[in-house]
Amino acid sequence: MNQQILDGNVDMFLSCGYEPSPLENGFVPVDIDVSPFDNSGSHKAGVSRTYKNFDGYSPIFAYIGTEGYLCNAELREGKQHCQSGTAEFLAETIEAAKQMTKKQLLFHMDSGNDASENILLLHWHDPQLKFLIKHNFRREDRFSTAEELKAVCKNVKNPRDGKIIYIGSTWRNFETEQNGKFAIRMVYEITERTTDANGQEMLFPETEIDMYWTSLGVSDEEVIALYHNHAVCEQCHSEIKTDMGLNVCPAENLKPMH
Repeated sequence: MNQQILDGNVDMFLSCGYEPSPLENGFVPVDIDVSPFDNSGSHKAGVSRTYKNFDGYSPIFAYIGTEGYLCNAELREGKQHCQSGTAEFLAETIEAAKQMTKKQLLFHMDSGNDASENILLLHWHDPQLKFLIKHNFRREDRFSTAEELKAVCKNVKNPRDGKIIYIGSTWRNFETEQNGKFAIRMVYEITERTTDANGQEMLFPETEIDMYWTSLGVSDEEVIALYHNHAVCEQCHSEIKTDMGLNVCPAENLKPMH
């Protein structure tokens, strides 16, 4: 039944003559993200505690193109982890997206979907596919990682007094029984603050580090900018929730589509 709905969605899209618009770099974005629905007070099957700490569902969505056309969707129980079943959902979405456009596809996923099964699926599937996935540090010591990367970073910026930004790339190895050992590029952005934006000195300096898995061959700065653009899918979530009469979680900050 799910495959029939997905096929019908693709057929409807193609019959209308739509073509998903690419980003400025020519890649057509495919944004995959979970967005909890607030069904507090409901006793419907599958309603349970979501990671946003309210009762509801946690459906996963895939949007294609800068317009945010709905490519694929799956209703999930509220308590379901965002990565549970996502490899299968991703495989379905890849096939659907390839029918919707012949252009190169750029898959965006956040840190909840930092999983080897996703990376392997996108890395080996097809040269038409590129990916950009935010790294999840989990038990990794991110501050030790930041110190190691800062020591070799050659792109250091000082946007203001009391703020330093380190940007660069590194490589990490994957090893599988089927494909052996291979390396994946990781782009990093480390921000250190000793004063706030008003010049007030901090009692304890702040260090932030973000890292991104990617198969893109563009500059480090462009990789970071492309991931930040993933946030526009929150507006797509909001449009669906508004049409369905559901509450929008106040933590979702809406940004204009580019």
